[in-house]
Amino acid sequence: PIQSADELFSYIRTSHQEYLSRKRNVEQDCQYIVHVCCQVLHTIVFLIQRALALATSHNNLISKAYVTA
Repeated sequence: PIQSADELFSYIRTSHQEYLSRKRNVEQDCQYIVHVCCQVLHTIVFLIQRALALATSHNNLISKAYVTA
């Protein structure tokens, strides 16, 4: 699984180069493009969810520290 924005950009670049290097028909083009777009979308959602979880965790730690101080 892709774990970072840098890995996602690398995946996109690699996928694009692979796409350019092969001859396909229109149906294969569409399938490949949809596959790559779905992977990109899933990764973006994952990265956002992870960032939100980290932010929530961080805020909870700050709140607990403030209450105990």
